Amino acid sequence: MFTPGIFDVPTGGAENTWPVLLEEACTLFDEMNGREGRLHCGFGPHATYTVPPEGLAAISQAAQARDALLQIHLNETAAECVAVEERYGKSAPALLATLGALDGRVLAAHAVWLDDQDLELLVAHDVAVAHCPGSNGKLGAGIARLSDMLQRGLRVGLGSDGPASNDDLHLWDEMRLAAVLARATAGDPTVVSSATALRLATRGGGEALGLPVGSLEAGRPADVIRLRTDDPRFTPSVTHSELLGHLVWAGAGYLVTDVWVAGQQVVEQGRSTRIDGEQARAEVAQRARRLAAS
Repeated sequence: MFTPGIFDVPTGGAENTWPVLLEEACTLFDEMNGREGRLHCGFGPHATYTVPPEGLAAISQAAQARDALLQIHLNETAAECVAVEERYGKSAPALLATLGALDGRVLAAHAVWLDDQDLELLVAHDVAVAHCPGSNGKLGAGIARLSDMLQRGLRVGLGSDGPASNDDLHLWDEMRLAAVLARATAGDPTVVSSATALRLATRGGGEALGLPVGSLEAGRPADVIRLRTDDPRFTPSVTHSELLGHLVWAGAGYLVTDVWVAGQQVVEQGRSTRIDGEQARAEVAQRARRLAAS
């Protein structure tokens, strides 16, 4: 799923304003969405404090006309919530609802600072949430109300955010943090079970995006990972519950040996079948040095 960001870029010139970026996003969707049956495009207005109301309304209308996903950063920090309230006299979710921006397919990224009224708005509009505990923790943004979201029936999947606020983009870290932080804030070790944590990392993500992925079922893409379970991290594994517990609480990326996406193998014995790792690292290092020198 690719949702190009849309906002007015400071000092970015006329070509980096929300109307221009919206037009580019529309062109990208119309030309590329559905390509090869796997490419899914959407629209990414950054947030209610970086896109004006008329822009949010226009972007949401374009997304809804195409039945496309609209992804937006929502109440990530307490400071942005205060700024939106002062500017518009209402919370970001309430503003989006007033503009009709919650009426289509919407994925709210972060969703940390939500009160009960905000949560009920998301429920009423069937807004999904991308829960990003690692990024939120690193930035000191806060802890989202995961348990309350799940109890209300919201569709929640795990997100990592970008490398600037997460570094390793490690899904196992997000899975464990989601469960650990939910239990710690609730003071209840039964909140967010191992099975629920795994679901957030798999089927939950597919449901949040509105895509038929995240589980092995007939009619769905054959997205599969193979892990080594002969590692000490998986010992002992006498019962299915022990295996599940080890997978969630002790699993790690280095244990993944093979990966298939839609039935096509993209990782074999720990090595990408599509990318030359050494060449990629060399190119990234070269570009980093160029940027540092500019």
